[in-house]
Amino acid sequence: MKREIKFIAWDKIKSIMRGVVRVDFDNPSFNVQILCPTESAPQNWELRKFDEVELMQFTGLTDKNGKEVFDGDIVACYDWGGKNPFIKNDSIVWDADENGWNFNSNWVEDRYDFRKAISVCEVIGNIYENPNLLK
Repeated sequence: MKREIKFIAWDKIKSIMRGVVRVDFDNPSFNVQILCPTESAPQNWELRKFDEVELMQFTGLTDKNGKEVFDGDIVACYDWGGKNPFIKNDSIVWDADENGWNFNSNWVEDRYDFRKAISVCEVIGNIYENPNLLK
C-alpha cells in the first residue's frame, strides 16, 4: 500500500494541533518544524524537539467527508453495522469482528479493504484535543 508520508503534531508547549513543515532526525538543536500562523505572518513557524510534540502520521486514508485520517484520530462509524469507535493499544479501532478494525498506520495491511470501511466513517476528533470522546 503506497501512501503519502506526512504528519501533523500535537504541540505540548501550547496545547494545540499544528501542521508539520519538516522533521529532522539529525539536527541537535531541533527535530520538528511546526506551523504557528499569526494574522500578520500566516506562514510563521517554530522549532520543537521530539519530546515537545506528539507526531501523528497520515494513514493514507480519508473519511466519508474527504478528511485525512491520522494516527490518533477518533473516527465514528455510523453505517458500518452500527459499530461505535473505541480505543485499544493507542490505536483507533471499532469492533467490526473479533479482531477489530484498526486504523493505526503501523497495522494497516492490504488484506482488508480499509478504503471501503473508512468511507462510511467520520473523523470526530483526536486523542489529544478530544480525550472526552474516549469515555
